[in-house]
Amino acid sequence: MKNLLHFFTILLFTSKLYSQDTIVSNKGLIISGTIIVSDSLFISYKSNDSLSSEVNLVNKSTILLVKYSNGRVEQLYKNDTLLTKNGDKIIAKILEIDSDMLSYFRFDGKINSVQITPLASLFMYQLSNGEKVVITEKPQDNTDYKALGEADAKKYFKTNSGFIAGEVVLGATWWIGIPLISGLILPLIKPVKLESAMNPNNALLNSNPAYKSGFEKKASGKKMAAGFTALGAGVVGSVAAFITLIIVSFSFY
Repeated sequence: MKNLLHFFTILLFTSKLYSQDTIVSNKGLIISGTIIVSDSLFISYKSNDSLSSEVNLVNKSTILLVKYSNGRVEQLYKNDTLLTKNGDKIIAKILEIDSDMLSYFRFDGKINSVQITPLASLFMYQLSNGEKVVITEKPQDNTDYKALGEADAKKYFKTNSGFIAGEVVLGATWWIGIPLISGLILPLIKPVKLESAMNPNNALLNSNPAYKSGFEKKASGKKMAAGFTALGAGVVGSVAAFITLIIVSFSFY
C-alpha cells in the first residue's frame, strides 16, 4: 500500500511537471509556461524558459492562440485562406507578406511552427475580411545589363580633365625617362569614379554586377584612349618644340 501511494505521488508530480499552457504570439512565437490570470484584455504567465519566478503580462491583442494544460483552446484570430497553384487549400493565419515570401501560422488541433512559402507557389490568398489577392507573376527581366553598362559608360563617363593634363605633361617630359613610363602605366589603371550626375542608372553600379562590369570595361577603354592620346600629344608637342628650337637656333647663323 505504501509503494502504491508512493507511485501515485510520483505520477501526480510528473503530470504537474509536464502539464503546461502554451501561448502563440502574433509573430508566431510559441511560449510554454503556466498561465496565472486570463481576462478579456490581458494574460499573465510564468515562462518555463525562465529560471526566475517573474510573472509576464501580455496584451491579448498580441496573441493568436492560447492552449491550456487541460486541453481547452482559445483562438483569438480569424483564419485566412491560401490557394496554391497545385490546387491545395490552406486554412491559416497570415503573419507577414513581403515581395517574395508569405509566412503563416496554422492550428489543426496541434500547434505548428510558422511556415514560410514563396508567393510564386500561390494562386491567390483571401484575408479574413474577405479581401482577395491574386498572385501575378513578375515579368521576366531580359535586360542585358552588361551591354547597358557599356552604353551608359560610352555616353556618360568622362575622363578626368586633370588626368588628361597630367598625361600631356608626362608626355612632354618623355626625354627624362621616368615620366614616360608613368604615362604609359596610368591609363591602364581602372577608373575609380564611375558615377555621373547625368547617368539615370547610377544605382545599378552598386546593385548589379553585370552592369558595373560592362560600365567599367567601357570606361577603362575610354580612359586608356584619352590617356594615350594626351601622352602622345605631349610627346609630339615636346618634339615639335625641340625641332622648332633647333630651326630657330640655326636661323641665327
